[in-house]
Amino acid sequence: MYGSNGVVRAHGANLNMLTRNLMESQDLDGKEFVRARIELAKKNAPFWQEYKFTNPLSKKTEPKAMYCQPYEDVVVCGGVYIKQARQFQHGGMPPPSTPWSATGQRSAAPAAYPESAHWRSGSSIERGKRVRAVAVKRHSHLDF
Repeated sequence: MYGSNGVVRAHGANLNMLTRNLMESQDLDGKEFVRARIELAKKNAPFWQEYKFTNPLSKKTEPKAMYCQPYEDVVVCGGVYIKQARQFQHGGMPPPSTPWSATGQRSAAPAAYPESAHWRSGSSIERGKRVRAVAVKRHSHLDF
């Protein structure tokens, strides 16, 4: 979740990103993807955005698609690496390098996602509540 000034207000994968201003961040092609995201959000309509970003599993720069929903002075986004999304189409299971087992249950966190940085015990709903709680604590002046 980004503020209209490009400051990260919540981040589902890396809590160290909170409060960082990413307005001038560029992808490999020099595209200022956060600035573009904020500009698209000003239209006050949901949108998709594509850019290149380092995939923490493969350690390679890959195309990523981000779905964003503007709300008041923030934009809430969730993204997927396009290559992985294509692998999951039509009910396919994630490849073995992801932290999910063939049964759909969470397996041990890979080295790319150390417990302290990303994967927490409990359901995704519980993790989401913790991320929201951190965002609310740091930004108590906001109305979530």
